[in-house]
Amino acid sequence: MLTKEKTKIFLAEAENKFYYDLFVVAIETGMRVGELSGLRDIPLTKKAITALRQQYFNKQTIINKGKEHLEGFEDLVFVTKNNRPTTQFLISECINCTIKRIHKNNPSLAFEKFTPHCFRHTFATRYLEAGGPLKTVSALLGHTQLQLTTDLYMHVTQEALFEGVTQYENETKMG
Repeated sequence: MLTKEKTKIFLAEAENKFYYDLFVVAIETGMRVGELSGLRDIPLTKKAITALRQQYFNKQTIINKGKEHLEGFEDLVFVTKNNRPTTQFLISECINCTIKRIHKNNPSLAFEKFTPHCFRHTFATRYLEAGGPLKTVSALLGHTQLQLTTDLYMHVTQEALFEGVTQYENETKMG
């Protein structure tokens, strides 16, 4: 799971790169890689909508360059530069390249490697930190049992610990 700060750093470094919009939609929705390729019916944030609109134009550019899609894969949203279905491996490679650029530009920053599934954890954690109902995030993630959501996606970040203590302190101040 990425902290708020590392999410900002990662997205800033990935901006204007081929899979930037995929990264944004993944972080903003919590969808798995397979779900991102074809999408499903879920509510979207304004940031996710903007990224999807940009991806539409990106895909049109690929098509206009004469890159044909594979039969049966016409409706994919996120594709490779050759209009082929993207894979978890390719997305992981783009994540790793972004992390290498982060390390090059910020040598003192400890930024560990992660998989595309990390975006799902980041979404769920941020959603719950924002006060979103557990049942709602569980449904957004496609889980049928709350226990699965709580066991896998309820991370307590260092930031949340300090914010919680500050909130507690503010609410329990004595005269």
